[in-house]
Amino acid sequence: MAKSIKASKLKVVKATKKHAIELAPNLKQADLEEIAAASGRDCLDSAPTGLLIQSIAISKIAYSMIYQNKDGSKEVIALGGVAPHPTDPQIGIPWAFTSDKVRTYPKNFMVKARQALNEFCAHFPTLTNYVYSQNTTAIRWLKELGFEVSQSGEKYSTKQNGFLSFIGHGFR
Repeated sequence: MAKSIKASKLKVVKATKKHAIELAPNLKQADLEEIAAASGRDCLDSAPTGLLIQSIAISKIAYSMIYQNKDGSKEVIALGGVAPHPTDPQIGIPWAFTSDKVRTYPKNFMVKARQALNEFCAHFPTLTNYVYSQNTTAIRWLKELGFEVSQSGEKYSTKQNGFLSFIGHGFR
C-alpha cells in the first residue's frame, strides 16, 4: 500500500545539472531500457548522466521533483521538462525520467505532473513525443495525464522494439 505523504515533503524545483547527476544512477529500469532502445546502444550498465544534463539544457522548462526523507535528507526522484520542437514553435516535446521511488507516491507524482503540464501548455499548445512500447508504466501515466497514445500509428525504432507516438493539447 502506498504511503501518504504531505505535499510539503514533495517539492518541484528548477532542474539543475546537480539534480541530473544525482538521479542518473537511480533511474528505474524501464527508463534505462527506453534510453537503450532509442539510442540503439546498450546503456544499461552505466547511468546516462550526459543525456539527463542535455535534456535539461535543451528544454524551455525543466523541473526536478525532490522528496524530503524522514531523516531530513533530500533525494531527486524525477526530472522532467519540455523542449521546443525544432521546426514548429507551437509544439513542445515533453520528457521525464524517474527513479523507482516515484512509484511509492503515484498520486503526488500525478498532481505535480499535471501542474507541470499546465505550465508547458502555456508555452506550447501541443505536446508530442514518443514512448517506448515496452514501457507500460509510462504509457499508463501518459494516458492518465490525458495524452493520446497511438497503438497503431506513427512509430519509429532503432532496434526491434518500437516506439509509440503520443500527443496532448490543453491540459488546463
